[in-house]
Amino acid sequence: MKRDISIDIIRGIAIFIMLGANVVGYVTSCTLHPMWFNILSSFAAPLFILLSGYMVAINSAKKHDSLSYYLLRGGMMILTAALVDVLIWHLIPFATFDVLYIIGLGMPVVYLLEKKSMG
Repeated sequence: MKRDISIDIIRGIAIFIMLGANVVGYVTSCTLHPMWFNILSSFAAPLFILLSGYMVAINSAKKHDSLSYYLLRGGMMILTAALVDVLIWHLIPFATFDVLYIIGLGMPVVYLLEKKSMG
């Protein structure tokens, strides 16, 4: 299967923006970086969510994976988010609105929507 370079470029942009958004708080005070940086940083999570949904829709249309496949993958993503909250941030899991939780919940939903649209 041939790679879609445009998807790779968008992924790279999202990763670059996310790294900058997450590192700037450790390097400077939140009052020292400009407003354009805050606006640009706010695009990282929506890009990841968009890419995740797009990839589920494209892959589920091409392959014959079942709902259980996407439930498992989504569950693993939610488990990863919970582990990050507990082990890294020392937070109660599921108490935040993290991008990983949204992606994990969205995987089976996008799969079901894609299958419904196919007929």
